[in-house]
Amino acid sequence: MKCHTLGFAALLSFGLHLHAASVHVDVSSDGDIAVDVGAKPKSFSRPERGRSGQPIRTSGKTAHKLEEYQVDLDNGIHGGVLSENGKFVTFKNIPYAEPPIGDNRFFGPIPIQKRTEGVNYGLVENVCPQAQVGWAPKAMEFLRDFPNAPALAKWTDPITAADYGPTQYPPKNARTNPADPVSEDCLTLDVVVPKSVWDSRKSNGMKAAVVAWVHGGGVTMMGQDAGASSIMHHIAAPSYLRVQTQGAIVQSAGFFPQPNITQEDEKYTKFLELTGAKDVEALYTADTKILQDANAKMVHNSKYGYFDFGPTVDGYYVRDLPGKILARPDNDVYFPALLVGHEKLDGLLFTPPWIRTTEALLNYVRELFPGVPQAVLDTIASEYKIPTNLGPQASLLAVADFFDDIAIQCNSVYFTEASNKANQRTYHPVFQYVFNALPATHGYDTGASAPHADHSPKQPYYPSPPIIPPVDATLAKFFQKAIVDFSRYVDPNPADVETWKPYKSDNKKVMNMGSPSQHTKPDYTPSFGDDLMNSTLCEYWRSAPWYVAPKSKGRGSGQRLVVQDDARDTFSQEL
Repeated sequence: MKCHTLGFAALLSFGLHLHAASVHVDVSSDGDIAVDVGAKPKSFSRPERGRSGQPIRTSGKTAHKLEEYQVDLDNGIHGGVLSENGKFVTFKNIPYAEPPIGDNRFFGPIPIQKRTEGVNYGLVENVCPQAQVGWAPKAMEFLRDFPNAPALAKWTDPITAADYGPTQYPPKNARTNPADPVSEDCLTLDVVVPKSVWDSRKSNGMKAAVVAWVHGGGVTMMGQDAGASSIMHHIAAPSYLRVQTQGAIVQSAGFFPQPNITQEDEKYTKFLELTGAKDVEALYTADTKILQDANAKMVHNSKYGYFDFGPTVDGYYVRDLPGKILARPDNDVYFPALLVGHEKLDGLLFTPPWIRTTEALLNYVRELFPGVPQAVLDTIASEYKIPTNLGPQASLLAVADFFDDIAIQCNSVYFTEASNKANQRTYHPVFQYVFNALPATHGYDTGASAPHADHSPKQPYYPSPPIIPPVDATLAKFFQKAIVDFSRYVDPNPADVETWKPYKSDNKKVMNMGSPSQHTKPDYTPSFGDDLMNSTLCEYWRSAPWYVAPKSKGRGSGQRLVVQDDARDTFSQEL
């Protein structure tokens, strides 16, 4: 999917995970190349609206004679373009589901129902509605100031939505071309085929390996931050709905577990106010501009370091928090081979720079999670205590540890531990890394894993000028090769060399991208060492002690409403 998640879709328990697609490239024995978009698409039962349908299936060869760099899919003929260097054929904007507009808004994707005539060269580049949190520019500035302790003196006052400035929509640099239209009709993907694979389609019946990048961030799925957490939700989904994959590369899987039902209701009410809608039925048919504006305002005004919208437990696709599902001994989760990792200082990006004492941290937690039990606050005060004699940098790093654990790094623990237990039945290796090379902030590893066209590994996620210095070329090449080898062979090691051993329950080892003990001078040397994560503390956060999941809507039974009172007592009643 080539889009950031629609915040208002996430609001309706339909987060970033449901509109992903699988991609399969087959080089067949009879010389055809086929791209199966959305393999085994699902039909969804809609409550009194929308339509379901089976995917288009055509028999025999098309009457249209295919020209060079054209493929005939079930939904029509698509044309590719050879890159300037002659190494890749790119097919752009291939639809993989019916547009989520009209009766399909807010529902799961359904198979394409009508074959398109002519040849699609992907000239229409619809960009999904998206928005940026208002605190992001200030967070970038803070990260640039962080290495210089005296510069942190200007970051002592709390930052609220009133300090963010005007809502920026569309967000700056969200689109590669400002002329591209913003539309909910954006369920498309690009397929980049190596020229060598294209040329071999008539000479062998081998299937080509595929990497599917989940934006945010197929056969091997790859994602970072929100894209990585999307993969986490896919893997934890019910067996009859999930996307099957042979491997997954999960980089700093990040999301804030939604805190309680009351807060979700408040967001829903706020969204209705901004749109002028009476209820969700009115949102189904509301003008897209009205929805986009309301979404942009709510996302923009998110608390510093937090996101108002994200994956939400709906009792159907997201049955519970992924970490809790992965821990269940009787879960039906299928674990692919995994390459999992995070940054040493992931949480610093989300850390409010004015929080430098234990009491200030506790007050902020109370704001994020209203009704948080005192026992949870006591645990935070104990485990993330900030001594009064610490300097500003050390104090902020102590706060960052908290955000690391609850939103990002413990997800690596949940993945590896659950997968290792599952591997007692069916073995799929798990490889784990920690990116320690300074500045080691959130997203820095993607600068090492995704080089630009000029072969210089640069940070591709943030606006120019980059918020980080150039990465080390040697480490970048090591990391890139590991990712390529894992994608091809589900093993990040070079041929006949095992420098990166699988993570095991009885041998918890990770690949350190740079020394874990570096402080001021960057170190870029890869080395294999012990996993330093506090798994006991992660186990505590796995239970999400501030969170109460909604009851699943059982088929044929009334919907049940779960009410949370001070995050300690719950009761349910029939609607």
